Amino acid sequence: MHDSEAAAAFVTAFRAQFPALAAGRSDTALRDDGTHLCLDDLPEGGDRLALTRIPARFADGGITPDQPTSGAILALARSTVCAAASTP
Repeated sequence: MHDSEAAAAFVTAFRAQFPALAAGRSDTALRDDGTHLCLDDLPEGGDRLALTRIPARFADGGITPDQPTSGAILALARSTVCAAASTP
């Protein structure tokens, strides 16, 4: 999943939608964070856990995602990398 087209789509969209959070972060780091949402956070505790972990997971350069931004990041992950994980 980490190297999937869906993970690449997540990174591309993340960079476009959240440039301040993406600045200075590698594509690999962003792929890892998106993948962890789908493989670890959502199965372990659903949206509540994912939304709790997103601020720390995606904080960068003194910028921490607020609640609406965290929700948007989760929606982006669900529509890209998580969707690929649920497809056989």
